[in-house]
Amino acid sequence: MMKKNKESGAATQLRQGLGRFGRHLGHRLARRASTEFLAYSDLFIQPYDQLIDWRSGLGSSLHLLYGLVRTTVPNVVVEIGSARGKSTCALALACRQNASGKVYAIDPHIPNDWSDGGTSSETYDFLRERLRYYRLERWCEVMKMTSAEAFKNWSRKIDLIFIDGDHSYEGVKLDFQLCRPFLGPHSLVLFHDSAWEHYPEHPAARRLKCCLVPSLLRSLSADIVVCVFPWVGMRATVCSAVGLTTQI
Repeated sequence: MMKKNKESGAATQLRQGLGRFGRHLGHRLARRASTEFLAYSDLFIQPYDQLIDWRSGLGSSLHLLYGLVRTTVPNVVVEIGSARGKSTCALALACRQNASGKVYAIDPHIPNDWSDGGTSSETYDFLRERLRYYRLERWCEVMKMTSAEAFKNWSRKIDLIFIDGDHSYEGVKLDFQLCRPFLGPHSLVLFHDSAWEHYPEHPAARRLKCCLVPSLLRSLSADIVVCVFPWVGMRATVCSAVGLTTQI
């Protein structure tokens, strides 16, 4: 009986090993054959998601951004704060797979207090190279400017906007005020770093004490409804548009 159990265990290990080898081989072949899968695996599939030096704090929020674009199929997607472009590439990839929509990535790409990992002096070229490498340039317009400059002559209705720029109270308030006139009844508004009060012991929460995104959302509570999903650090808000807010 013991011998039979050992043989059974060895057979299971062999099957599992062959399965892992097969998946790895399949992934490698798909990455060579398809820039779409190359982008997807660099963003979402281990261990490939560790190959690119994104220096991003998005974490699992990236799946939310990508999934919302895939399911709602927006025509105009706006991102305020791109840094090295992990979220930008995920949004553009979703548009490419939808065969619909375009991302407008707004960021002045200058040194600031909010970019992840001290990357603000090198973000523009890195972002453009990633978009080119994944063949996502058709699905994304990089706007190297502030949000105030970008919205000065803006005329498009916004279907989904991800606000992840200046995290000061006045900065995030300005971004929201700039985009609000262009939101429709079914538009989605997403704020990053918005649920830190639910994770006070997290090292990043102490590092981001100057992050006042949650304060802005509390100040808007008179005309929005807030639903909190603490297990994933999300907050859903309803104002003139439906909005979701995510934390890193």
